[in-house]
Amino acid sequence: MSRDQPLAFVQGLRGIAAMLVVMWHGSRFISPYGTGLGFLIFGSGRTMGVDLFFVISGFIMVYTTARNDGSIGYCRDYFVKRLTRIWPTYVGITVFYHLVASGLAYFYFSSSVDIRRFIETLTFVPLANTAGVPVIDYPALPVGWTLNYEMYFYVVFGVSLLFGRYRWLAFFGWMAASLIALPSAIGSVTLATTTNYGFRFPYVNLMTSPIIWLFVTGVVIGLAHQAGLTIRNKFYARLALAASTSLVVWQYASGFHTEHGILECGLSIIPFMLVLVLTSRTMSLPVPRFVVYLGDISFSLYLIHPLAQEHLEVRFDAAALNAYTSGPAFLFLTTALAVALAAVSHRYLERGLADWLKNRFLSGARRPASTYRDVGPIATS
Repeated sequence: MSRDQPLAFVQGLRGIAAMLVVMWHGSRFISPYGTGLGFLIFGSGRTMGVDLFFVISGFIMVYTTARNDGSIGYCRDYFVKRLTRIWPTYVGITVFYHLVASGLAYFYFSSSVDIRRFIETLTFVPLANTAGVPVIDYPALPVGWTLNYEMYFYVVFGVSLLFGRYRWLAFFGWMAASLIALPSAIGSVTLATTTNYGFRFPYVNLMTSPIIWLFVTGVVIGLAHQAGLTIRNKFYARLALAASTSLVVWQYASGFHTEHGILECGLSIIPFMLVLVLTSRTMSLPVPRFVVYLGDISFSLYLIHPLAQEHLEVRFDAAALNAYTSGPAFLFLTTALAVALAAVSHRYLERGLADWLKNRFLSGARRPASTYRDVGPIATS
């Protein structure tokens, strides 16, 4: 198996995860959120797509840092590449989103609360706790709530790189302290991701959230791949792949335990991801090129699709075309627009601006080339 083969199916999964979220948010064009045919077809995607992203994040961070040498230079490269991949695109799409929605008027902040909300959004600071979102409130770009979890995971993972051969002791030790010891100190440990332990600081509530377990399971799957674990017999490999795929399809279609978490969507997503990894060395896992491309642009697609859905609807209504803003046809139109905008964003923000900033930050460092490999942001609903 070539070194890049695992990334083919991972990229495909990223594309599928992004489309699950896109189609869920577009389901309102078929029926009101949480009701009717739209919810029946796309309802499970609201959480399964996000949780799949989180598991992939854990896996891909293990994969890309297999050559970690524990040096400060390696760790610095890791943080520079992570931040430049994510932050410029996030800022650019957040600003563009509000420029299209409200014009420059949005940035005439009416109060210090508005300014603070915008700054905290772009610096990945979790906002006040409210119902409806696991632990944190919606930021200025609503779908960006998941990036707070992503960035927290990246920071913990990055710091653990400095421990060299003891990196996994440091990583799992921190996760045990934050996910088990700290919650136990004030009550009891739970895997229900809607749980708010009630800490004074929002970031402590985020780091103790059971949703972090999804990243941890991704790391474990990554370590299984790194250790060379595989299902060698092709018959059993195909059987395991068929069974795990069937489990995902059943859970999605039935809506069984489709909230966030390892005992919710993770019941099928985690075994499915594990089986893909364990069978990838035994059998070919072909992925359609277009699905891989959706994976390439999945970060931009995830961030920019609300703009396509919300504001195309507004433009149709303003043109007295509101009769055409419902049904599968409009869902198709908004999805096509979202993919087109994501392609542009990927080209000019993710690859253009982000790569320029990355090279700018790294070019001045006089040191041997880093062995850290970056495969783009694994962001997430």
